[in-house]
Amino acid sequence: MLEDLGFIALRKYLSDDMNLLREVKGDFQEYRQSFLVDKHTENRFREEWTRNYLYHLSDVINTPSIEQLFYAFEGATVVVVSSGPSLQEDIEWLKKLRPHVLIISAGSSIQALVKHGIQPHLAVIMDGHPVNKKIFASSVTREQPLLFTSSSYYEISEQNSAEKIHSIMKSDAVSQYFFELSKEELFISPTETVAGTAIQAAACLGAKRIILAGQDLSFPDNKFYADGIEHFAAETIDKTVQEAPKKVLNVKGTYNTTDESFSLMKDGLENLITALPRIEFVNSSCNGAVIAGAPFKPMEEMYKLLASESVDPDAIADLINEKNIAVDMNKVQGVRDKLIATREDLFNVRSEIAAILKLMNKLREFSRTKPAKAQNMMESIEQMWGLIANRKWFSPIFESIMPIEIARFDQVLPVIVTEHQLTRKSDLIYEHLGKLLQDMTAQIPILEEMFSESIRRLDKKTDSDAAVHKDI
Repeated sequence: MLEDLGFIALRKYLSDDMNLLREVKGDFQEYRQSFLVDKHTENRFREEWTRNYLYHLSDVINTPSIEQLFYAFEGATVVVVSSGPSLQEDIEWLKKLRPHVLIISAGSSIQALVKHGIQPHLAVIMDGHPVNKKIFASSVTREQPLLFTSSSYYEISEQNSAEKIHSIMKSDAVSQYFFELSKEELFISPTETVAGTAIQAAACLGAKRIILAGQDLSFPDNKFYADGIEHFAAETIDKTVQEAPKKVLNVKGTYNTTDESFSLMKDGLENLITALPRIEFVNSSCNGAVIAGAPFKPMEEMYKLLASESVDPDAIADLINEKNIAVDMNKVQGVRDKLIATREDLFNVRSEIAAILKLMNKLREFSRTKPAKAQNMMESIEQMWGLIANRKWFSPIFESIMPIEIARFDQVLPVIVTEHQLTRKSDLIYEHLGKLLQDMTAQIPILEEMFSESIRRLDKKTDSDAAVHKDI
């Protein structure tokens, strides 16, 4: 918990199986690094993701979930299309393949597809950044059936005029709290790349084979994107490519330049492929990196194999329309009531924090001059903090909006609890709990604004069905 790792081994392993010990140690070190990367990623996007979770509640409640389409296309072949330079060489084959396979565009690749007149059966968006407004700027991109995750940028699902389905991610504790869902009820986990989301969507739909197109995971011929991908400035892309510090084996037996970000994506995809052993994976990215578990086969070869298969041109759109059942108004009211109650309780928490900080200001002095009084103060602070931290909404909301601060406090909490020296304990409480409470106070107005907007969106979405007409 304090970011240090200690390894203690039984003598048998020390004498007979040091290789196994080293392997276990390596696994723990890798997990620790992965945990830290995940936390810093959460921290980087904390406000965007929390806003997306809350603003998506109205869209989620009005659309079918990916879980409702489970195995609807059992045995199908799915092409997951990414934005790598190799996509350019496979565009014509994708046009020929469309009547025979389901085509799922991952993130920005929809730009290249629609530019060349290819309509994906499903577009997938996971990224929560406003840059997605550029990706979906064309009206044609917004006319494709859309799978949006709860972490994705909220304006895209709002603007999409076609059929929509949603996925609440296993990492989204906010939506799980408001919809009273458990992780076990959800199918899609977060991955390092939107292609991972698209692959999981294909698995949920029942794919027997997944073909990866444009999944270069590197910079073949010093290129970042296929033609038609235009949401990043050219100078930004050029700088990234020129500064790429690594090399990776490509499907032609030579090497491409790559960077740490693509290396993480590659590891993530290979782990996902390992986790889906019943699905055949094929890598058709003709200039991309070798992907373990997905042998390379040219798109021309895949076309010959699949020419006898057939898929309806509007297969997923038609299925979504079939699943668009009436909204459960009791569910709407339940979510709305929780939103209002949580927003009101945030005001109460702000007052409770102020009361704790007032006590805390005298704690360090009294620990040195009036130890009995300081001990009573500590007990009061502990009880008051417990009332805040034990609220059901506390963990999902505050761990989403301030993950690093909560994680750091969790790390030092055992030290505070086990410290018996009064002055040292009071210093730890003042320093660490005091800092956390101040950080929480700074976030509460932001959260209150997000909650008010989420309620407004829910009311606007359900107003036409005479849902709730109360003035917030």
